[in-house]
Order: sequence, then C-alpha cells, then structure tokens
Amino acid sequence: MVNAQKIYPDGRISNHYFADAYGVRAMMAYVKYLDKHPEHLKLNPDLWKQISPQQIRESAERFGDMLVRRQNADGSVPMGYGEQSNSFNVADGGQISLGLGSIAYEDVDGARHEQYLRACKKIIDFAETFYIDEQRFKKLQTEDAGDVKKYRTHPGYYGLGVYSGGKRRNAGPIWVLSDLLASQALLSYAFPEGPYRELLERNVDIYLQHAGSTSGWYQSEAMIWCWLSVADQATRQRIADNLKSTFLPTLFAGKEDDMYDAGARGTLRGLPLVYYRRYLGDSKNARAALLKYVWAAGSESSSDSVAALAREYPNPHHGMSIEAMKFGEFSSIWAMELLQPNSTLLQMGTFPRVKQ
Repeated sequence: MVNAQKIYPDGRISNHYFADAYGVRAMMAYVKYLDKHPEHLKLNPDLWKQISPQQIRESAERFGDMLVRRQNADGSVPMGYGEQSNSFNVADGGQISLGLGSIAYEDVDGARHEQYLRACKKIIDFAETFYIDEQRFKKLQTEDAGDVKKYRTHPGYYGLGVYSGGKRRNAGPIWVLSDLLASQALLSYAFPEGPYRELLERNVDIYLQHAGSTSGWYQSEAMIWCWLSVADQATRQRIADNLKSTFLPTLFAGKEDDMYDAGARGTLRGLPLVYYRRYLGDSKNARAALLKYVWAAGSESSSDSVAALAREYPNPHHGMSIEAMKFGEFSSIWAMELLQPNSTLLQMGTFPRVKQ
C-alpha cells in the first residue's frame, strides 16, 4: 500500500477508496502492534530495511488527510472511480466513514482525531438525506417507479447517492443500508448524545426484516458491530441466528477461490469470520475456512497470494490491478485481527456496549 500510494500525488492508494479504508485500518493497527511488540522488527530484517513503521503510519495518515481535504461541504466524499462523473455513492461512504472513524481512535494527534471523526460524522449525516421514510417512498413510487421496482425499494431503505453530474438516485436496494450500519454503530459511541444509536437500532431491525441474509462481506461485518452494540437481547439473538444460518454456510460451502469473488471483495469475509469465532462460537469448519484464507493470502507457492499479486500488479489503476490491491487490503485487515484480537474494532473504552 505504501508503494502504491507513491504513484498518486494526492494521497490516495487506489481509485477504490472504500477498499483503501480497510487497508488503512490494518496499517494503523499494525503500527500500534509493533509499538507494543518491537521484537517483531527483528523477524524480517531485510523487509525492515526497505520500510519503517513510521512510513506505514505516515502513509495511512496521508490517506486520511486526503479524504478530509476533499470532502464536500454536504459531507459527501469522492469515490475515486466516480470523480469524472461527479458521483457520490452512499454505500461506499459508509465504508469510508468506518475507516476514518476507526483510525480517529488510533494513536493520531488531537487535530487529526477531530478532523477524522468530524468527517466520519458528516458522511453518515449526508447518507441520512437519502433515508426513505414513508413520505419519500410514496413520492418515489410516482417519480422513480422504475428504480423502486428495480431495487425492490421499501420504506426504511436508503437511496444510492449522487450520479452522473449531480443527479440524485433516491431509490436504492437493501444493501445500501447494510453498508452504513457499522459506522452508525461507531458514531453511537463517539457521539452518545446524538441520534446514531437510535438510527442503528432502527436500521438493524429493518435489515433483519427485509434482507434475510448476511452472506455478503460488508453485511456480515456490519452485523458483528451491531451484535456488539445493540443492547436488546432479542435483536442480538436474531443477529446471531442469521449469521449462523446464512453467513457461515457461505464459507462452509467450499467454493473454490471464493476469496477472489467480486473483484476480491470475497476475502473480506475473513474479517467477520475471525470476529465470529471469538464472540459467537468456534468450530472445525470455521477453522478450516480461515485456514483456506490464510493459505490463499500468505502462500509462498501460490501465484494468487498477496505477495505474488503485488509483484504482478504493483500499480493499482483498473481491472486486475485494482482487484489485486483489494485482495491485499482486505486480507491485511482480517490477518491483523487474527494476529491481535480486537485491534481492528473501535479503540474506545466504552466499546463494546454489550460486554462479552
């Protein structure tokens, strides 16, 4: 990630900021880990001659600073891949917001803490302008009936965002909501007097009512955040039941190369899998699934490992090179969580709300 960032003048790591935000979370957690365990710097002396922990930190902060600098007054942030069309994706914003909010509670200076947290909040506040209440839903049925049907939009969902020169897409599918949940959970701790805990409880109920599945990568991660943050025991049980019946079977199906699905987004399932094993229950199948991900990312013999892909695609511009970068970023965050439990979750004394 540090090397890839060098090819861009503004601090981005790739044109897919939502993926970069996961990698940056892993970078900050790793630097903190090295601060506490300096003996690990002796394990690969050849590597540490090429890069330092301080360079890793500076790279992560440069990315965060770029997002803060480029955030619009209304809270929207550029998508990287949508800059030329002036597009702002509500769902991607949720992942970017989670990244900024998470690293705000790492060992950043006071000014950055405030800037990152404020930017995180503004993104979610922007997303709330796309919330579909009953009144807006009735209007959409008249004005955007095609999109309502296409996305199976219901009251309680969120619109997709701003596309193609500023046109608002006010209808949207259920997965837009799911991409906001983890950041809404984070903000419920950061701003306990604000509306975010209420938004979280409202939205997790809507998601459980309508989605029927947490088999996706962002959805399963979000549900773990919700399980740790929603106090109602009945809701927590619904989340646990859903993860057990829909998330785990996806991993246990044994699909070949599933970690490379959807432009390598599939490998992000490794993160909620590590969370699930710690909080909700371990099993032989869970360990086998995780071993598959570990081997895919870290193998010295596989042509599709992180190291091999980094050599093959050092500059993430588009196509396969972007997929290689995402595979590395998503692999890094679940690997960091495996190395240091809870290091990729919110570093705040009041988290989680429901103590385990």
